[in-house]
Amino acid sequence: MDETKIECEWSYTPRDYFEEKIVLNRDNYIVEIMDGHIVARMNANFFDSVPGLRNSLTQELNDYFRGALPIRRRPFEILVGSIHRIWPDGRRDTTLEVQSANMTMLVESPDLILRDAAGKVIHDSRRNRIEATKAVAELSSRYAPTYPTVRRILDSFDAAVRYPGSVFVYLYEVWEALQTVFRGEKKARKMLEISRKKCRRLKRLANREPLNQGRHRGKFAGKLRDATTNELDESWEITCDMYEKYLRYLNKRDEPK
Repeated sequence: MDETKIECEWSYTPRDYFEEKIVLNRDNYIVEIMDGHIVARMNANFFDSVPGLRNSLTQELNDYFRGALPIRRRPFEILVGSIHRIWPDGRRDTTLEVQSANMTMLVESPDLILRDAAGKVIHDSRRNRIEATKAVAELSSRYAPTYPTVRRILDSFDAAVRYPGSVFVYLYEVWEALQTVFRGEKKARKMLEISRKKCRRLKRLANREPLNQGRHRGKFAGKLRDATTNELDESWEITCDMYEKYLRYLNKRDEPK
């Protein structure tokens, strides 16, 4: 029996993008992500039987990392690295393949841990962020290949991080994409259980406030100001919540009846 194995490698920055080790168990391969290094392990027969598998895996990783953007709002860059063919006798053949896969820009916030009188942790923002990041990244990589709306939203989050000077332009695209797929604002709010208050707030920040990062800057010539940190955080939180609810909607719809 041929036990030849394949290991595909990538590197990424920042090394703590996911803050702890990530393991993705797929049907025919396993991916480990930790400390700036990614490795996908699989049987060589499977690797050889799927043309373009390396590119498909790179796209899956890109979707996974981009899925974390609305929560992490940090820079990431993925570099394609080596492919190792490991023969049953332990011999290794290595192919080097180095190129940039994706890059984004940086926004970051501090962590907070709250304890009760007995010292028990009642809120850990880092732990909550890690779990939320893994959940949304996993669903993003699952649905991006087959749902154009997911891909469109990931593109918008990516642009919002890379071009912060127009952040509200791109964040509002998230809400526009959801309205399009559900054929209207009212139905989108109903299907995803999004409050009217949040929609109005996002619309105000993106369209009606005289912000340098807004969608209608030409209307406020000479009166523009930069968005505050709270306004930026609020808009990211609203659109992240919208996107997470859409992913959960897709996941629930795909559950066995």
